[in-house]
Amino acid sequence: MLSKKVTDMKRLSFIAILGLLLFASCENRNGGEQTFQSIKCHPSLAWLEKFLPMPDMTHGGTKKLTPPALDPIEEYYDAYQYSHFLRVAVPDANTLSFMHHTEFPCAYSVKGHVDLQNNKIVLQEELIKPVTIDPIPPCLCGATISSSATVSHLDYDTIELEGLSLPIHLYEGLDTLIMIYTDVPEEPETMLLLGGKVVNENDHGLPDVKVILENQTGTLSKTIYTSESGYFFEQLTVDISESDTLSVIALDPYYNYYDTTKVAFADMGISYDAWTIHYHTDVKIQLGKQ
Repeated sequence: MLSKKVTDMKRLSFIAILGLLLFASCENRNGGEQTFQSIKCHPSLAWLEKFLPMPDMTHGGTKKLTPPALDPIEEYYDAYQYSHFLRVAVPDANTLSFMHHTEFPCAYSVKGHVDLQNNKIVLQEELIKPVTIDPIPPCLCGATISSSATVSHLDYDTIELEGLSLPIHLYEGLDTLIMIYTDVPEEPETMLLLGGKVVNENDHGLPDVKVILENQTGTLSKTIYTSESGYFFEQLTVDISESDTLSVIALDPYYNYYDTTKVAFADMGISYDAWTIHYHTDVKIQLGKQ
């Protein structure tokens, strides 16, 4: 009787050990269990500042984001909501962490899958449509899906994601961003917004006055004319250096009067977003007998 109990205990121990081995094998292959999460549209992307620094705005005149925002960092990186990128982190030798940002259907639930195959990591997302009586209108929004995996080694050299093979070199402490697609330029273009008025000695607006715009570096040469009330406005995309100076030359067509106003770009107001840095200034020129 005692012998039978010992035999049964040995069998149970063997089955338990076998179950643990199978569980460990399954966990290694799947990289860890993930859970479904609701799609959160337009999440905060302020963490992108670590990888994509904002333009250097330490010089020049008054600066502001366009339009003004309570949190300029949040507003600036919100431009990347419809970009496609992957953040890969290795916080320790046995953990992989992923943040996949792309467009997902609104109101759906999603679960990330991390499948470890030899030297390859396969990332996939499983979507679940919400149960509802009323039909949901088609909608896509930028969302970030997080997933992770427990690994026994870091000898993986490829990440497969949505049909793409992305080369990767993993090491402990890695935290990198793989930009797959974005319409946000690497460097924002610079634009000049110039407004002003040409008046006579009595402060009355002068029409049809030729206004010549030039800079010292020679990259800008533009001629415009004032309106009937003496106003002028111009918007130009031009390479701008804050060490440069803008010259605004007004020429009266009737009396050959002229005047030149110079404004340093470093003294202009600056507004910016992820696409464009706007330099803006207003000038008033008075023409008379000179």
